[in-house]
Amino acid sequence: MEINTLELEKIPSETDGTELWPWVKFIKSDSEEALDVIAEKNPQIKKAVGVLKELSADERTRMLYEEREKARRDLQSRIDGKVRDIASNFLRLNTPVDIIVQATGLTLTDVESLKKEIAK
Repeated sequence: MEINTLELEKIPSETDGTELWPWVKFIKSDSEEALDVIAEKNPQIKKAVGVLKELSADERTRMLYEEREKARRDLQSRIDGKVRDIASNFLRLNTPVDIIVQATGLTLTDVESLKKEIAK
């Protein structure tokens, strides 16, 4: 895991021409007008501003968003568990690791780690 820290006070006020600059302005913006100006220039930021406004709208909207996100994470967790189960079954059938990687989308490291778990 990697954690990056942005010291917004140290960021120059003029653009540096990179693709990250609009995102820095998005994070640093303190008014709706500033967000709208940035959003007009970048479709990705326009989408982010829309989501931000939606989430900021009211408590009920925030709760619905959080419930949707939790459901999405739960589903992904169940899918990941099923993929690991399938990979485990392949390993028990002595299927070559490279085939398991191709079939499941797991990384070689993940399959090797699973293989060690099964061997215990």
